[in-house]
Amino acid sequence: RRLWRRFGPQDQSLWKLLWTLMLQWNRWLRLGPRGERIEFYERFVAIMARNGMRRERHQTPLEFAADCQLQLNELLERNGLDTFPDDLVRLFYRERYGKNPISASESRAIEELLTKLSTVHQQTNGRSALRS
Repeated sequence: RRLWRRFGPQDQSLWKLLWTLMLQWNRWLRLGPRGERIEFYERFVAIMARNGMRRERHQTPLEFAADCQLQLNELLERNGLDTFPDDLVRLFYRERYGKNPISASESRAIEELLTKLSTVHQQTNGRSALRS
């Protein structure tokens, strides 16, 4: 309480600076150091959300992929996607933080696998197929 009492209206520039830094930090956490969204990962999260698996705010992408892999293991194996969530998140980290972005062929392969994952849900008439 004493600390807050020491700051008054004369310290507005300090508050503005702190607020700006907080906003920038939040943006960096959401978008990464390059300030870009990783579309293939967002698509994966959206597919999972449509099937009842939502990423918690506290989960890292790796934790979320591991969760998906555990819960969907049987379904993923049946459809030839048994290592896909783990592989996808590793490519996500490489794209977001690495110095070697993914290649065009890797990008095409990811899109094909995401389409296959989405199709698995559609073929089961949307009955939380990925929750079986």
